[in-house]
Amino acid sequence: MIRTSVNWAGNARFTTVGDESVIRGKAGSITDKERTQLAKMGIGFDEAVMIADQWERAGATKGNKLFLANTQSWDDPVIRDKFRVGLVSEVNNAVITPGPAERLNFMSTPIGSLMTQFKSFAFSATHRTLISGLQQRDAKAIHGLMSMILMGYLVDVVKSPSYDKRDFVSTDRLVQAIDYSGATGILFDMNNMLEVMSGNNLGIRPMFGVDSFFKNPNLAQRTGQVGGPVASLGFDFANSLFNPESDTNDMARSVRRLIPFNNLIWWSWAVDRIQRSVGQSGDSDTED
Repeated sequence: MIRTSVNWAGNARFTTVGDESVIRGKAGSITDKERTQLAKMGIGFDEAVMIADQWERAGATKGNKLFLANTQSWDDPVIRDKFRVGLVSEVNNAVITPGPAERLNFMSTPIGSLMTQFKSFAFSATHRTLISGLQQRDAKAIHGLMSMILMGYLVDVVKSPSYDKRDFVSTDRLVQAIDYSGATGILFDMNNMLEVMSGNNLGIRPMFGVDSFFKNPNLAQRTGQVGGPVASLGFDFANSLFNPESDTNDMARSVRRLIPFNNLIWWSWAVDRIQRSVGQSGDSDTED
């Protein structure tokens, strides 16, 4: 942003015609894309020139590629705050930080916050990555989406257990990479919900013949897609209690899921042993 502001101040001249500032650009002047980018952060032409002026007064620190703002040395508090707000906005767009502007009002209610838990990032990614990229319609947006999918592909390969028999290059891994990338925002989350709730009869994976996460989703898993993690935990526990086909292992697993912090690395191994011990002892009692 400093670089763009410096370009504005250093590569433009002004004349006043009818009380209107007119930019007389010369070679290398700011482009329309840079103008739009600054406008998205709430910075206009005059403010950009003032930012560049403050930067020069503070020492104009720059290297080959990095411009250092040094805002603590700026003497105009209004322009300093304007620059800092724009910088925070740009950082939040680059590293997606969910905010209230992208969330549904329902998500701020007590019930809505439980039902849509862990969905805030998906909603923010929809606005800041998917929709923003589609509006730009340039190579940078395509490169960004491809990089995100590539990183999702890498995550899928790293997370794959040793017994995973999928080919390294396959439709299954590509679909999973798009899911992990977050490039599609809430859209792929909605697809995952549809797949689980329909018992893997509808959705992208069934359409391409790819196995879903839950091959035979039970009532708790289907309910959790709408009711959120709390509903999933509650119905899973109820299913382990009242389903005649459930055994002690199911009960132990359901109880473990209700225990806070049960998967922390410092004691997850101990909880694993307790769960297996309880399940095995229950099965032995049943056989006796």
